[in-house]
Amino acid sequence: MERFKEITEKCDILTRYHMERVSVVAVKIGKRMGLSIDQIENIKTIGLLHDVGKSKFCLFFRQKTTSLSKSELRTVWKHPKASYDILRSLGFSEIIITAVLQHHERIDGSGYPNGLCNGQILIEAKIVAVADVIDAMSSDRLYNPKLDACDALKEVIVNSGKRFDADVVEACMQVFSTCKYPGIITTRQRQRQSRQQIGCVR
Repeated sequence: MERFKEITEKCDILTRYHMERVSVVAVKIGKRMGLSIDQIENIKTIGLLHDVGKSKFCLFFRQKTTSLSKSELRTVWKHPKASYDILRSLGFSEIIITAVLQHHERIDGSGYPNGLCNGQILIEAKIVAVADVIDAMSSDRLYNPKLDACDALKEVIVNSGKRFDADVVEACMQVFSTCKYPGIITTRQRQRQSRQQIGCVR
C-alpha cells in the first residue's frame, strides 16, 4: 500500500478517492464472476491506479467548471496512455499496465485510446471500465452533473452487450442488488426470454 500511496500522491484528492472506490466495486464484480485470486488481486491494483496519468493534467481538471469541449476531450483521452507509461516505467506487470491502458475501451470499438473491440480487451479492463463509469457518473465533478448511483447503473445496463460486456454488467447488477431498474431489460434477460419462448414453441 505504501508503494500505491507514493504513486498516487501526485493525483488530486478526488481522483484518489475515485480510484479507491472503483477498485472496491471492481473487486466485488470480479468475485461475483468467479475470477481467480490472482485476477482479483490484479483488478484491485488496476482499480487503485487506473487514473494515475491524470496527475499530468491535475491543474486542467481542477480548474474546469463547464462541459468539456472537443479539444478538451482529446486532452482527457490522453490519460490512459499517461497512466500506462507511468506504471510501465515502475515495472508493473503486463496485464496490469495493459488493462489500465484499456479501461476506456468499449466492446463495440467506440472507446479510446485505440478503438479496440470485444475480444481485444482484457476481462480485467472490462470490469474496471464498468466500475469506473458508474463511479464517474455518480461522483461530484465540476464539469459534469452528478447522477444517483442507481441512475448511473441504468446508463450502463442499457449499454449491456453494446458498449459494456454483458457478463460484467450482470455481475455488477448483483453487486448493486438494492437498485431498481424499472422498464430496463438487459441483454442477458432478452436472451433468457428468447430461450423461454423457443421452449414454449417446442
